[in-house]
Amino acid sequence: MADVAGDLVTNLKGPAGPAGPAGPAGSNGADSTVPGPQGPAGAAGAQGPAGTAGAAGAQGPAGQGVATGGTTGQVLTKKSATNYDTEWRDPTGGGGGTGVDEIFVGPGTPPAGTEEIWYDTDAATPSGLYGPVDGAARIDRWASMAFDPPPAADIPVISISATATIASPVIYTPLRQTPGNNTTNVDQVNDPVFGYSGVGAQGLIPAAANNIYVNGDTKPGGTAQAARMLPMIEWVTHADQMELRIRAAVTNQALGWLEVNGRWVSEVSIPLVTTAGSRYYVKLVFPSAGPRRHIRWIPGTSLGFAQLNQPANTSAFKPIGIRKRTIAIVGDSFTNGSGNSPTGASIVETFALRLAYLMGADAYILAGIGGTKWLGGGAADATGFTTDYGGRMPWVLAQNPDVIIFNGSVNDAAGNQTAADALTAAVKACVDQAAAVPEVYVCGTWRVSGTGLLNINNAVKAGAIAAGRPFVNLYGFIYGSGKIDAPAGNGNADWYVGADNIHPTHEMHKQAARHMYKALYGAWTGNVI
Repeated sequence: MADVAGDLVTNLKGPAGPAGPAGPAGSNGADSTVPGPQGPAGAAGAQGPAGTAGAAGAQGPAGQGVATGGTTGQVLTKKSATNYDTEWRDPTGGGGGTGVDEIFVGPGTPPAGTEEIWYDTDAATPSGLYGPVDGAARIDRWASMAFDPPPAADIPVISISATATIASPVIYTPLRQTPGNNTTNVDQVNDPVFGYSGVGAQGLIPAAANNIYVNGDTKPGGTAQAARMLPMIEWVTHADQMELRIRAAVTNQALGWLEVNGRWVSEVSIPLVTTAGSRYYVKLVFPSAGPRRHIRWIPGTSLGFAQLNQPANTSAFKPIGIRKRTIAIVGDSFTNGSGNSPTGASIVETFALRLAYLMGADAYILAGIGGTKWLGGGAADATGFTTDYGGRMPWVLAQNPDVIIFNGSVNDAAGNQTAADALTAAVKACVDQAAAVPEVYVCGTWRVSGTGLLNINNAVKAGAIAAGRPFVNLYGFIYGSGKIDAPAGNGNADWYVGADNIHPTHEMHKQAARHMYKALYGAWTGNVI
């Protein structure tokens, strides 16, 4: 403190002194308990040297491989859809470049319990196998469900009586070409109520002069067999009941085949209790009236049809529209039928109607005549036609079919090369007549039975190839030595062959139609499954 001029001066600082020497370092503080932020990733290190090779593993088990055995020229064939289920067989398809597709139904020498169908596009081995494979599912489904019955509302109760039971009915009769004259043919074109197919322009005739009942005329070449054309009569109605006035030609005449709205009412020809030469009324009663029902009826053989009766205030009329797919099937008694279900099959129970139905036909031409064949028709019969397949072709072609299927025939012969060559030439000449038909398929014989049927089958195949049409190889579809009343236990003949040891049973026809359809599907669509 100083006293300057009488004032008291305090806190007077002098100049700063020099820095003192550094003090000793303090002790380290305690470690932090809070981690610091993670630093950036370092650069990847260099790849280390390769390790030494490990020891070789043990030898694995042998693979499935190819079936043992076989001989030169044989091909490996699938026996079923099971993996590796194969066997060696002689090749049956292709023909080494024939230029013609071939469809096979059944193996050449089938083991019991197997079914095989394939479509061969002119190759040495089959190119598409039909069986339990995914691609065939929808075809299998249609083939198995197509003949399910219609809905309950479209299934009529069928009865028969000697007199009409519908009071004051509306009556519809087939229109004659000359009104009032019962000796003339039905006017199929101008009939306002009924549609017809299967009989040709002049094929629906009276049963006799001045007779009101009409049925199919004798098929061309069918005089000896009394084989008649099979008309399909159809109409549309909303009525819940109707009566068909018929005349039975034989005792216990069958009604035939009945379809309602595109579904079969029965898989067998509907039986009736009748006396030969008598008149009857077959009554159909549906659960309720309407909506409209499209009814198709193929009468039993020689069943005369006179009129349709319906209740008052109901109507019937011809279906509107044009035919979209007419299928003709030419053959022998395998097509025309022999016997009745279950030991045989009538004409409406054979594979023919079923196959055409599966293939989408809305009109049918069943041109089968028992006892006939490809070759050897002889002189013209009372119809003006020979009995061989080629002889009836003008009649078939006149109905403008979209598809023709030829079947058979076991009635032919090919015991030596000369006979085989003649049969091949007859097949080609017949098939050539159908050159303008879009789809034509030629089928061979069905049953494995010695060398005779195999020779026929091969000769027919050669004729199809020469004509440039697909061949459907049915040989081997029926095999074994048994028949329905004398089973042998060595093949499906036990239930596929009738008591006469020649003609197929109804069950065989059902299965044949299904399998033929699946085989033909590939041919006409080009979709091999």
